[in-house]
Amino acid sequence: MLDRFMRRLGSEKVAERAGIARTLQGSKYDMTGIIAKVVYYAILLMTLQLAFGVFGPNPISNMIAGIVNWLPKGLVAIVIVVVAMAIANAVRDIVGNALSNASYGPAVARIAWAVIVFLGAIAALGQAGIATAITGPLLIAALAAVVGTVIVGFGGSMINPMRSRWERWLGSAEQETARLRGGGSAYQAGREDAMRNQPARDIESSRGDRGEQGGGETPPMA
Repeated sequence: MLDRFMRRLGSEKVAERAGIARTLQGSKYDMTGIIAKVVYYAILLMTLQLAFGVFGPNPISNMIAGIVNWLPKGLVAIVIVVVAMAIANAVRDIVGNALSNASYGPAVARIAWAVIVFLGAIAALGQAGIATAITGPLLIAALAAVVGTVIVGFGGSMINPMRSRWERWLGSAEQETARLRGGGSAYQAGREDAMRNQPARDIESSRGDRGEQGGGETPPMA
């Protein structure tokens, strides 16, 4: 029932976007089947826990209880990995297509993919409670390195390059605005020249037409 329900929700589409379906292509199970098997064994362990509970407190019941308590964390960790992989692949495609004309486009796309996968893996390990003494400081160190690089860059050597880029961008915007305004003024000048070179007969006829439309001759000016 869980397998059918997840497939109707589109779990395999998410697995394809995350690249897990391609990884499990030669395997006996796909992502949905693996999750269904994990839930199956979780129910089996719960049944064994109830069965061994008849004998009172014993080491086997305690071990099974620990595994049963950890299984929801493991499922959430799997979901985090799948979602992180799907987001990383989508970001890589978007960045790669947006920067396809740039020489550094593929490198930026791969870096963005690696960063998202790294954060997803750390979040999954933290959720599962695996190597938390390592993943927590590692995540803090990575974030501190990124923040430190940004602070040092903007506070030091990147000020002048950013200033020159802003000046170049603003100069390009001003030139574009001037070009648009120049196009409008050129149109006005051409229209005035065309009206100035129009024959007098056409001008008088146009004035007469306007007078007739206005309801008669205009009174002479004093």
